[in-house]
Amino acid sequence: AAIAVRRLQQQFPHDRGILLAVCMQLMQLDPGQAAVIPPGCLHTYLSGQAVLVMGTSDNALHAGLTTEHVDLCELQQLTGAGQPQPAVLPVLDVGDGEQRIPLWSDDLDLRRVVVGEDPKSVRVGPFSVVLAAMDTASVTVEGATAEMLPESKILYAGDPVTATLTGPAQMFVASML
Repeated sequence: AAIAVRRLQQQFPHDRGILLAVCMQLMQLDPGQAAVIPPGCLHTYLSGQAVLVMGTSDNALHAGLTTEHVDLCELQQLTGAGQPQPAVLPVLDVGDGEQRIPLWSDDLDLRRVVVGEDPKSVRVGPFSVVLAAMDTASVTVEGATAEMLPESKILYAGDPVTATLTGPAQMFVASML
């Protein structure tokens, strides 16, 4: 905890959110692992990259460690005993550099696709977001190609089709089924 406090003090000097981070359960994920953070669970990300998939909502509440507004009165009303706890999710290897990360609804699909020198085909639609995680990549759908910089994303809305991902890159595809 002391290492985390020192790091957070450097990033967010004088932020009282540092005290909240110390009180939280520390969960370390290895690259490729996933976790579910239930609604109402106070949480923070201390380092690394995260792909965030959440339901439609306008109720994100900041508690600190941010430049965003912190509403202390609302935070006090929502926090207390009985906080839901985060949990590590299973990541299912479906082969050929592709993993499926089960989400909270059977209507949602999240896949991590590692694209090597050879392009890979993935299903997109009827509503999908494709994210190029750390490398430049491209995605081709029905003859149209989009070049993607690291951390960029594209939205596909239409009939389900096969998209071609080109790398080398690590990409995520989140879809409504």
